[in-house]
Amino acid sequence: MSVPALAFLLTLALEWPLVVWLSPAGTRWRGLFFLCMNGASWGLAMGSRASWPAIPVAALEVVIILAEGILLAAFWRGQLARALMLSLLANLASWQLGRLILPRLMGWV
Repeated sequence: MSVPALAFLLTLALEWPLVVWLSPAGTRWRGLFFLCMNGASWGLAMGSRASWPAIPVAALEVVIILAEGILLAAFWRGQLARALMLSLLANLASWQLGRLILPRLMGWV
């Protein structure tokens, strides 16, 4: 398995429990929306880093947190503060925990 694919799967695995716990939407729609939203934001972030390697990861994370928060708020029909908090928690979890876990996973695969 490639490192980017493993990193994306790890992102989903780390963020999903928070989304399930904090999201007011139904499980099926929550999962589909979550997958599409993360696929788009993760793909854009990786493309941005490949095109402009000088972009700091922290700056990309801030943009992703804001964009995903706005998308979640639209999906939930409001609740911007709750959506931004979920986006912040989920992305910080996957960013900080993922960078610790990914090297260990790469050693097992």
